[in-house]
Amino acid sequence: MITHLRLATFIVLLAGVDLAAAVALKESRLREAPLLFLAGAGCFVLLAVVLYNTVELTALTWISLGWVVIHQCMVMAVDRYWYDVTLTRVQVGAVAVALVALVVAALAGEADPG
Repeated sequence: MITHLRLATFIVLLAGVDLAAAVALKESRLREAPLLFLAGAGCFVLLAVVLYNTVELTALTWISLGWVVIHQCMVMAVDRYWYDVTLTRVQVGAVAVALVALVVAALAGEADPG
C-alpha cells in the first residue's frame, strides 16, 4: 500500500525527471549539443523504466494526473524565467485551475492511493 506522502513524493520525482529530460532536449536543440540530447533521452528512458517497475495499478490514475499537472507548472515556470517566454493570463489561470482541482480532489479523499 502506498501512503499519501510516498505517492506525492513519487509524483514530484517523476515530474522532476520529466522536466530534466525536457530541458536537456530543448537545450540540445538550442546549443546543437548531441550529449545533451543523449542525456535528455536517457532521462526519458529512466522515467519509463521507473514507471514500469514501480507503479501499482491502483495508484496509476493519481500518479499520472499529479505528474502531468506538476510537470506543466514546472515547464511553464522554466519557460517564463529561463527562456523569457511571456505567459498569458489564460495560461496562468488554466494552471491555477488544474492545481486547485488536484488539491480539492486529494483533500476530498478521492485520491485514495490504494
